[in-house]
Amino acid sequence: MKKIDFNILEKDLVLLGAGHSNIEVLRNFSLKPIKGIRITLITNKLESPYSGMVPGYIEGVYKWSDIIIDLVQMSFHYDFRLICSEVTKIDGLNNKIFLKNREPLGYDYLSINTGINSKDIISTGQKKLTLPLKPISGINSLVSKTILIQKKNPANKLVLIGAGAAGVEVALAFRMKFNDLGIKNQIIIISNKKFILEKYNYRVRKVCENALKKNKIKVIYNKKVTKITENYVELDNKKKIYCSFPLLSTSSQPPSFIKKSNLSKTASGYLAIYGTLQIKNFKNIFASGDVSEISNVSNIKAGVFAVKQGIVLSKNLRNFINNKNLESYYPQKFYLSLIGLGKKRALANKYFLTFQGSIFWKLKEFID
Repeated sequence: MKKIDFNILEKDLVLLGAGHSNIEVLRNFSLKPIKGIRITLITNKLESPYSGMVPGYIEGVYKWSDIIIDLVQMSFHYDFRLICSEVTKIDGLNNKIFLKNREPLGYDYLSINTGINSKDIISTGQKKLTLPLKPISGINSLVSKTILIQKKNPANKLVLIGAGAAGVEVALAFRMKFNDLGIKNQIIIISNKKFILEKYNYRVRKVCENALKKNKIKVIYNKKVTKITENYVELDNKKKIYCSFPLLSTSSQPPSFIKKSNLSKTASGYLAIYGTLQIKNFKNIFASGDVSEISNVSNIKAGVFAVKQGIVLSKNLRNFINNKNLESYYPQKFYLSLIGLGKKRALANKYFLTFQGSIFWKLKEFID
């Protein structure tokens, strides 16, 4: 008779959020499980999209199934418990995670990798009147709703509030999609600066400005959104742009559960962590990706860092469980930035070098 090896559960490792880092933890622990450890993933969506491929999905280069991880299927393959719910608060003192419409869940070790939200621009009513690009878990619904709105009303404008890399990429991607669908609605990007792409150099801005101009995407510079209604966006308490459901491509803000939790936070409200990726006031809680920040380090919100953190996170969770020394994560000072320009072309920027063309789309596709 075959001997059955029973795995007696002794401790719970809970992964909150299906971000790039936590996905790597699931992969790592599946390849080399720790006896007695039960792994649970908590997520508010059962599909986890890869952020770098979102513009290609909007444009129509990829299907939805191409850019997502099916977490239900993954739970069978990697043998972890899956809970679909929304976190409302974490109590680090009592090792409890509070969930919407569920009993609190206990843990021994916790890894937070939930991602972030698009930054609010007005105080009230914004959520019902806009479509935020973050968190990216809701991108499928955003794309479907945006296309439906534009199809129904040819006079409606697609307005993107925020002129960073996400705003530029998404605007160009929607233009390509609209062209394929025969939608001629105007696309407008609103920047509260005198330029687009604040964190990039002049050459990058110029290439993207030319791409926007070529594709008849209008940019309104140095204007602040002061009001949003069902029918228009107001700029500087004066000018009105008539549109429905503008897209929020603003910078980021932490998810609301962090503010309600007794976890260490940075001045900007994100989870404060050490280089070991541990929360400063609770050693058994780790955090990674955009939701966290390391003190005295330039904390850039980009998927490339979460992917790299996943390797260190997996090692440190394993070492912490086994009472071994932890490693420190050191973010790279320079990284390759790839911005989609539409029609399977991309811009590549690193250091002071900037290039564009179809070969860089192929590079982006390979990396993704």
